[in-house]
Order: sequence, then structure tokens, then C-alpha cells
Amino acid sequence: MKAKLKSLLILTAIFVLTLTAGIIAGCSIGELTPDELAHGLGMDSTVTYYANGGKFTGNKQCYMCFRFKAGQPIFNIGVDGLGQNQKFTIEKDNFIFAGWQYCELKDGLPILTDEETGEVCKVKDITGTAEIIGANEREKAEAEKKFTALSSGQDVFVDGNHPKIGENEHLYLVANWIPDLKIEYRLASDTDTVKFAKLNEEGKPVYDENDNPVEEEVKNGDVIAYADFGGFTEMGLKPEDNIFPASSTHSYIHLYYDKECTDIVNTGAIVQKPETENRVIYAKFISGKWTPVRNEKDVEKMLDAYGSSNFFIVNDINYTGAYTSEKPYIFNGVIDGNGKSISGLTVSLSSVSNDGEVSLFGKIGANAEIKNLTLKNVSVTASVKSGAWIRAYALFTKVTEGAKIANVTVDGISVSVTMDANSGIRNIPSLSGSYKTDNWLYGRYGKDNDENLDRTDAAFEEIYPDLEVLNATLKINNDVIV
Repeated sequence: MKAKLKSLLILTAIFVLTLTAGIIAGCSIGELTPDELAHGLGMDSTVTYYANGGKFTGNKQCYMCFRFKAGQPIFNIGVDGLGQNQKFTIEKDNFIFAGWQYCELKDGLPILTDEETGEVCKVKDITGTAEIIGANEREKAEAEKKFTALSSGQDVFVDGNHPKIGENEHLYLVANWIPDLKIEYRLASDTDTVKFAKLNEEGKPVYDENDNPVEEEVKNGDVIAYADFGGFTEMGLKPEDNIFPASSTHSYIHLYYDKECTDIVNTGAIVQKPETENRVIYAKFISGKWTPVRNEKDVEKMLDAYGSSNFFIVNDINYTGAYTSEKPYIFNGVIDGNGKSISGLTVSLSSVSNDGEVSLFGKIGANAEIKNLTLKNVSVTASVKSGAWIRAYALFTKVTEGAKIANVTVDGISVSVTMDANSGIRNIPSLSGSYKTDNWLYGRYGKDNDENLDRTDAAFEEIYPDLEVLNATLKINNDVIV
């Protein structure tokens, strides 16, 4: 009697710790089998959960069996928390768990279809019931089975409801899986391979014994990142967000729908979740260190830059604001227009002081390069302080010998200066009411700031034949001079 009481106490403890309604089969407590333990608590109904190609995490089993009392709601394993912060989860490589479904029946037993072979196979029957006879004698009776035949594909837990199990009922539930389809980001580079920082399983950079970042070479066309749709049917793309590992040799530029990088992905573009295979998006990387220019703010960063910064124009940009910063420093970097255009760019400076300079690009140094760019409807405006003398140009305040300007077209540019009688423009001097206008369009050319190094427009065109300027206008105090 004491032994029997002890067994019942142990059984009660397991019952409380595990669940209020069910107990998992598959282990023995003392001299009692799981079937006997369950029968002793009146749990004579059974649910077998079959992973259907997946596994239950933690024990890696392909099935789990729970006992229930008649009339109790059954568990939604993989969703429900099972007490004491425990939760059985289920997983299958490259698939997402999508709920439980009832099995079909064949010859009184539940069946499944193997996804790879298409063969129909029976689910292994791993359950039974037991009757205890006397204090020390036990006899295991033949299990009484009652299968529920519902149509294949019907979700058991519809709208979060938990169906109640009947007396001596045995339900077989099969995991439903949907392909874990993702967005594949593939490398589209101007070189065959790119070096990327190697990441560990947590997505953090890997370092060698000398604390140097470890890099790995990735071939052009290989997958460099994934984005998971999760439970959503569509995903918004943010091509300006760099989700890729860092590279010491290349710079990320933008996303494209094609590997040739001709069909650009616009910000906010929506990708629908595919049905059968991953969606492929191409991430463009180019050699060297570059800053992508995609919008007005990026244009302003480009105009602010000095030193050896490099900029790559990603798409056509319509600039609607006004750039108001002066550019006293020399730019020695590269602006690659990528065959794109910037329209409506306005440089607007107010109250320019004595010896100030105004122009679109400011000063460019001997190592500077501007190429493959079209500028449309550009304007440079300045108001001059009383008594101040300034220099006003359209494109550059100064170009140092050695700078490269190639395949650049300026289609519509105007310079407009307002000032009083006490002020003046050094490079556009007044000659008895008219103006000498040499050099207002292109800017000074030479090795230093010596005024004598100014050149005429014609000379500048000879030095940079790949720079074409169309429809240029000069206004002083609202009077059209050129």
C-alpha cells in the first residue's frame, strides 16, 4: 500500500509539472509504465503528433505521444506553452511549421504521404492502454483505438481553438510544413570575387589570433545574405540599407532585379512571397571605397565633400531644395555619374563677404575626377554684402592642372548675382556700364590661386573637350549679361 501510494504521489507530481490535462508517453516511473501511469489518472485518450519529415527540438524525435483525460482540450505543440516556461518546438530544415492536420485513414490506420517519394506509409502505432489488476499484479490489455477520420488538409486548431478529445479516442496529427522561402541576395560585382568579413553563427565578425578580421572570398553570383518572409506574404525592400558583410575591397551600391544591374530596385518596392523557390535580388558592389548617391541628401553630402572621397550616382535625381553651404576646401576625389542625371540643383549663397567665391563644384584638385554625368537646369545665385568683392562662376571656382573631366554635359545653367554700387565681381569687371565676361562659366584653371592663371572660355574647352555646356545664362542685378 505504501509503495502504491508513493507511485501515485510521483505520478501526481509529474502531472502537475507537465500539464494540467495531459502527460507525455515514453518513460517509466518506478515499476509503472507510462501507459499504466496514464491509466491510473484516467488519461485513456491519446494524441500522437507526427513531425512529418521534421523533428521535435530537444529530443530530435520524429513523433511525440501525449495522454489526455476524456473531454480535455488537446495541445497545439509548437505554439502552446506547456507550463514552467516549457514549450515543445518543432523544426524542419528549409520549412516553416504551419500547424497540425488530421491524418486520412486507410484500413483503419492513419497514413502519410512521403514528400520525396510520394509513397503512402502508415504511421507507427506507439500507444496502448493498460488496466491494473490488484496491488502487485499488472496486466496490459489490448489498446482500444478510435480514429477520427477528417479530411486531409484540415487544420486542427482553427482560429486558435483547441478541440476536446473523446473517451478512449486516439488522434493522429501530422505537421503541416510550407517552404521557408526567402529573398536571396546574390553578389553582382565588377570583379570575379569580393572579399567579405567572415561572420559566425551569431552574425558577428570572426577574428584571428592576432585580432585581425578574417575575410573570405565570395564569387560573383553567390548568395551573400538572406531575408526571411516569416509569416508575411510580402516584404518591402530598402536598397539604401546595407545588410551585407563588410568588404575591405569593394563598396555596396544598390539592389537590382537583374544580374546585369540595369533594372533598379526603388525604395519601398514590394516583393511578393514566391510559391516554389527563393526570390533572387542582386546586390551591386564595385571596387574601391565609394559613397552611393541616391537622393537630395546624398547630393548635399557630395557637394560638402573635400579631400579624396568618392561618389557614385545610383539613379537620376531631381533636386528640389537649395544648397547653401560655401565650399572653401579642395575636392580631390571622384564623382562617377554612372550615366545618370541630376536636375534642378541650386546653389544659393546670401551675404557673401569680401573675397568670397561661389560656384557649383567649388575648387577641384589635381587628383579630382568628374565623369559620366549630366546636369540639367542648374543655378548658382549669390547676394553680395555692401562693399564686398567676390568671384562668381558657374561650374568651378578653380580647377587645378591634372584634374580629369570626361563625358560631362551641363544642359541649362545660370549664374545670378545681386549687389549694390559699392560691391563688385573680380572675375567679371564692369567696363563703363558693360561687363568683361571672360572665365565666368568654367572657373579658373591653374596650379595655384594666382589671378594671372585665369583662362578664357575657349581655352578651357580645349583643355576639357569632353565637357559640354548648353544654354548658359549670366545675370547681374537681374539684368541678363550673357
